[in-house]
Amino acid sequence: MKKKIFLIINYIATFLFFVTFFKISYASTTGTVYLSSNTDKIEKEEEIEISLLIENTKTAAFTSYLYFDDTKFAYVSGPENTNVVENRIIWVWYDETGGENSKSGELAKFKFKAKEEGLATFTVNGEFYSEVGQLIQTDFKEMQVQVGKNQSKLITEAIDAIETANTNLEVLAIENELLNPPFDTTTTHYNLEISNETTSLNVFAVPEDEKANIQIEGKDDLKEGNNLIKITVTAQNGFSKKVYEVNVYKRNLEEENKYKQELKENQEKLEQIYETQNMTTRDRRN
Repeated sequence: MKKKIFLIINYIATFLFFVTFFKISYASTTGTVYLSSNTDKIEKEEEIEISLLIENTKTAAFTSYLYFDDTKFAYVSGPENTNVVENRIIWVWYDETGGENSKSGELAKFKFKAKEEGLATFTVNGEFYSEVGQLIQTDFKEMQVQVGKNQSKLITEAIDAIETANTNLEVLAIENELLNPPFDTTTTHYNLEISNETTSLNVFAVPEDEKANIQIEGKDDLKEGNNLIKITVTAQNGFSKKVYEVNVYKRNLEEENKYKQELKENQEKLEQIYETQNMTTRDRRN
């Protein structure tokens, strides 16, 4: 608690110093602030040094904010007058000579310890002032550090994991029947109405991954009313699964007779329309 109070007082004092010591103005002074490390790949539990640098200009005072991935790294140490708030390191510095000892190149080193594998990003920003009190127009550059396995290997493993976990069907069809809605890989529930005379259905199911396994249940011994066909796709990894379901409604005798009668009536209407169109065409020709 005392350290935080000291740092707050120090920040206030530093700000007042900027205001009184420098005649702060905005000008065309430009520079680049970036981060560099002594390695771009380390193993878990190892330590790494991250350097804060400025190039193309000099700075006589600044407040920097260094952000790190605290899921992958733990902060170990840094220069005096730093304060760590969650994943942000705040550092205030100014040249007590008023600009004679302005800095360029490396400004400070920060030490971190790797605690989890993966790719971690470090970023920096802040306000930097020149030896004449001008606010420097600054470009900031981030950097990345790999803990453990490299990114390309992680990507390859991720792709392999996705491929071996593929539970999608590429084709799902039922002989002489139409699914509602039409088949789509991402749709897992369908409806189908069949004749009372149908007792079994031929189901065609093809997985996207030829190494996946297909199991079909409920396509035989169909009863009047609702029947459920389940197509289970088990990925080649052996445990990832997806189930496609087709709710099959089998008409009873009364519904079947009504369906056939309506079908017959619709057929007759179509034939009448067809005949009328033919007669009209013949009359026009004559």
